[in-house]
Amino acid sequence: MAIRIVSRRVGADGVPDAPIPLTLKFTSVSEARDEALGISQRHVKHGYDPEQGWWWYEDIGAVVRLTVENQIELEDQLIQYDELARDVARSNSKFLQGNLSRWFSFLDSAPPFARPILQKLESNVDFTVWYTPYRMASMGHGTKAIEWPSELHKRLGIQLLFFREIAKNGIDPKTFALTLLNRSNVEDGNRDIVEQIFIPMSNELRRYLKLEVETAASNSSAVTNVYQVDSGNSPETLPDITPLVIGQRNQEAANVVPLAARVTTQSSGRGTLTLLPGNWDAERQQALERITQIEVALTELRSFARQLDAAHRDDSAAGIGHNRPPEAIDSGSSEATVNLGIEVAKALQSELGSDKPNFRFIALCGTAFEVVRKWAVGVCRWIADTGKKGASAAVVTFGGAEGVKYAPDLDRLIRNLPTVIEQMGHWVKLVLP
Repeated sequence: MAIRIVSRRVGADGVPDAPIPLTLKFTSVSEARDEALGISQRHVKHGYDPEQGWWWYEDIGAVVRLTVENQIELEDQLIQYDELARDVARSNSKFLQGNLSRWFSFLDSAPPFARPILQKLESNVDFTVWYTPYRMASMGHGTKAIEWPSELHKRLGIQLLFFREIAKNGIDPKTFALTLLNRSNVEDGNRDIVEQIFIPMSNELRRYLKLEVETAASNSSAVTNVYQVDSGNSPETLPDITPLVIGQRNQEAANVVPLAARVTTQSSGRGTLTLLPGNWDAERQQALERITQIEVALTELRSFARQLDAAHRDDSAAGIGHNRPPEAIDSGSSEATVNLGIEVAKALQSELGSDKPNFRFIALCGTAFEVVRKWAVGVCRWIADTGKKGASAAVVTFGGAEGVKYAPDLDRLIRNLPTVIEQMGHWVKLVLP
């Protein structure tokens, strides 16, 4: 049973990234839902949207949505789809609106099978603009032949909204058939709407939904017990970051901020007190515990990173790049990334132990940890891809065997890094101007 949690990262533009499965090791949907709840609650800002059916949390300036998906349900949902579509196809004029409402109710309550896909289709078209000339024609202002958009996604979006209007009585099918289809007989007009518009549309939509769901599943790579929480680009160039982190650590702590509070002066001349989190000690302790876990995991991964770089150099014929891996692996920088992460973890443990930590340095450490996080996610994806066609035998053997061996350490990294990065970012926003 392929029950899984799927992560979708949503940027400032509101468009979700490609879905990324987190794990397949669930025996029930309720177990997966509990885990999704737990993942969201590890973050400062989190919640659950009952209408959309997803958990969410804020992570590094973006919102991450978590949904529980059961792949075995796809065929069952297609069966329900077919049954309800047949009911609409058999409808006479008295039952058309009711059966359309039942069909839409099913589609709107079936994530991830239909609802998010329909929302995307319908949001990318302007039904009012498309329908205005037909509405004018139905009121006796000229004539207009029915023309649907040629692009499939736009055509489906317009037709879905057309039938939604019929379902909620925004468009009267009798008037539409009489004035635009030249059908004076009510049942003849109803039959034209169903047979000439609904049935072709529902068949196209079924194929579209099935392809979208199957494509998303096949394009999403998962490593057993490894949480993949990002679909971002490859890490930034390391040589510019390492000296910054190490150098800044040794500088005089300029703009040191006291733990209790800082005073800012407003235009009125009065000073205002900006408090740090009231539970600072607890938050700092939680961060330190996670940073310790990160350091332990990175220390364990040192040997793996060294082997990864060596495998890249040795496999020059097909190359790891032959399997289209993340740039961080292809560039042979794995060991440097791991060493950077260890140095940053040690420096942060020292800094957070201070009574007056330098938050500018903490912000820089967050940037460095983000590099490590992206590297870890890239490695997870590469391990998942090593069995796919196109990878050389050497790469498959190395990625499969070593990937499984070090999966717990990668899992520990990806579980802890996002929370630490987000927590440090929260502190920096509170403290620095």
